Amino acid sequence: MKKTVLCGLIAGLMAGSAMAADPVTSVKVPGKADATNAIPLVAGYSLVSFAYPQGMSITNTGLTPRNNDKLYQYNPGTREYTSYTYKTALLSWRDAGGAQADPQIVPGLGYWYLTGTATNWNQGKPYIWP
Repeated sequence: MKKTVLCGLIAGLMAGSAMAADPVTSVKVPGKADATNAIPLVAGYSLVSFAYPQGMSITNTGLTPRNNDKLYQYNPGTREYTSYTYKTALLSWRDAGGAQADPQIVPGLGYWYLTGTATNWNQGKPYIWP
């Protein structure tokens, strides 16, 4: 039952987003990450990931969230999404229950990001490499 609901949710999200109509215009390859990667976020849902092989708090990734932006993080253990909402007045992310949260971005995982305004996620390289 959960798989059917999840597949329906994803199909519904994509059908209502700009992603459904727009072709992929660029692909970032994690092994060839520049000093900064500007990841476009459309108004609506974007499927995103972090371009570097190091996990960290979303607050340290170069993302400038707007009020009520949402991050949906898939949990493979529970097979469910955890949602987080950014609250500008509180300057913090909140979980579904309203408690302060610090979502961790993990290399290799994808995330749904919902925003009302198109922007770029300027991901800075979190390490020094020759």
